Amino acid sequence: MQKPVVTILTILLALALPILGIALGVQLGAAWTTGSLARWERLPDPPASPVQIVGGTTSLVYVKAANDQVYTCTPAGGECWARADAPPDVAPIDAACAEYPIRYAMTAPPGNAIDTLLAQWCHFEASEQTGYAILQDGTVWMWQHRDANFLNLARTAVTATGGCLAGLLTGVLILFSAWLISRVPRRN
Repeated sequence: MQKPVVTILTILLALALPILGIALGVQLGAAWTTGSLARWERLPDPPASPVQIVGGTTSLVYVKAANDQVYTCTPAGGECWARADAPPDVAPIDAACAEYPIRYAMTAPPGNAIDTLLAQWCHFEASEQTGYAILQDGTVWMWQHRDANFLNLARTAVTATGGCLAGLLTGVLILFSAWLISRVPRRN
């Protein structure tokens, strides 16, 4: 290739990288917003083998054990598996979810589930979804994602800006490398 063609292609590549970075950043922000980046987390082992999820909300779960005892776990509070008389009569899905439905990308539990519970809290500007699962091996798992409208915009702005800056930096490095290579004298 002739030198001017290589230079033009190098410049075009360097100019395209920030745009590509923005596009990838927006995609990452969208994945983050929909919960695609959230993962199942294992809760501490209950004192007795769990057999059924008997209630819960987005912040706590009630599990019935093989010994007929009910235990509760509040993961965010760090208190897991305190004895409970019985779960309160609370619907795991908030009534506002019919008016303001959420569509997060919750993945399947990380194993063969014997019981699951989906809990949701909805509001016109924020929402939260939590999934609980008891697996065949007796472990209890939780998946959780919360979101808010302005948080969506902030995430997208941060990831798009980060992608643009990464593309810009890469483009500058490519241009600088091409400039350095062009300065090396060639021997025939």
